[in-house]
Amino acid sequence: MTVYLDILLLLLIIAIIELSDLTLVSLILSVQGLLFLYEFGMLKVETLPLFVFSVVISPFLIYYLTKRTKKDEEEPLISGFLSVSLLLILVVAGYVLSNIFNLSNLILPLAFAGVYGLIAKTDLRKTAASLSILACVAHLFTTSLGFEIDLVLIFLFSILLLILLYMADKLFAAKRSLSTRDLKELRF
Repeated sequence: MTVYLDILLLLLIIAIIELSDLTLVSLILSVQGLLFLYEFGMLKVETLPLFVFSVVISPFLIYYLTKRTKKDEEEPLISGFLSVSLLLILVVAGYVLSNIFNLSNLILPLAFAGVYGLIAKTDLRKTAASLSILACVAHLFTTSLGFEIDLVLIFLFSILLLILLYMADKLFAAKRSLSTRDLKELRF
């Protein structure tokens, strides 16, 4: 059963990064957050901040910004078949490396997919979705360090996400674009 959940979670991550309809991406991001917490047995009171961030705040902010601006994403650096192929190669490589180094099977594939989303996708909303994925990965890495550090990291990810989406809103108002390539045009 766990293998099927792993595959489903990875497919959802790939869909988040590759789909261009961002209203659908925000919904999938919420489902991914629920599945992530369920798979790792983290539907507890201690993980309430991660639950609120990954299932409610992050998807809602991306959905809200999508409704305020435009539905489709900006032109990515890498798109189409090449993008999906590279992402699949990274996910499989991460899965193999996780098994070699005896890590949780999904830590490296999720981290690789999140970093790939930050690099290859230029839409600021996709950047926010990739940061949400990386917040889940950071939670997996820090669970052994204690609850306090996890709470601080979720707070920092939330602040970073709010700043990023505020910048996206301002950029869209100024340039009618949400691309990271146009951020240099934004002056505070």
